[in-house]
Amino acid sequence: MQMSSKLHDTKSDFIGRKILSFFLFLSLVLLSIACVAKGAIINGNMIENKFTSYAAVSALRQDIITFTKDGFLKNGLNDENINDIISQAKVEAVAKSFAASEFKSKTGYTKASSKQDVAALCNDIKAEIVKQVKASGFEYNEEAVNSQVQNIDEFINAQLVMPGSKYIETAFNVGKIGVNIFVAASVFLTLVFGSMLFFTGKREYRSIRSIGVSFCSAGIADLLASIIALIIFSIKSIDIYPMFIKNAIDAYISTSIGAVAACGACLVLITLVLLAISWKLKRER
Repeated sequence: MQMSSKLHDTKSDFIGRKILSFFLFLSLVLLSIACVAKGAIINGNMIENKFTSYAAVSALRQDIITFTKDGFLKNGLNDENINDIISQAKVEAVAKSFAASEFKSKTGYTKASSKQDVAALCNDIKAEIVKQVKASGFEYNEEAVNSQVQNIDEFINAQLVMPGSKYIETAFNVGKIGVNIFVAASVFLTLVFGSMLFFTGKREYRSIRSIGVSFCSAGIADLLASIIALIIFSIKSIDIYPMFIKNAIDAYISTSIGAVAACGACLVLITLVLLAISWKLKRER
């Protein structure tokens, strides 16, 4: 009888595995949330990349070009050089300094430096105005030129306003500390419950299989959450103006959803490895 108890799992072992498997599943879900938060949601560099993507910068550039051309035409100026003056590279520099200062992704970037990049672009536009006025023989009016350039400057800065921007810095500062604690706690819980589950009972392959079930359940939960989020955002888009901000936020949301799906896929792949090990151990036994 003693020999049998050493070779076979008891009823309490089966119950213990189920309980520990459930808690391991919860800890894995928390760990995947923590990883997504750290790698995507509050990752300043990743967010900056969305604001400097081709789609976002192109939307900002087109708005600036349209507004500038309207001002030129109203003042009888030729607008054929505007596309060259307001180049993709110059607008990308404006977008980069804005995003870096807003999300603290790089040192040395502030709201003041962001405004300086806007001013540099406006100076290029002013140079074109001055050149055309002098070439046409019209009387040069410094005040009128400055007023036109000031309107362009104010328009560009108006495009570089994040909704709830005054809360972003606080959220990022608190979030970076909080997410590190969150990651550490979820890793700790995962290791504790995983270790306890592995050493529960006498049949290791059953414990490994239970661990695999936890990984599989967490992976499926992540994949379902990403699919549901994708369906919701494909049906109902976020209404934000200007298009520059909207394009960047849409890309940010898509990347975050993709990160959740990637976590789910990784967990499912780990499940397959664990089930293969469990099957191998069972065969050997």
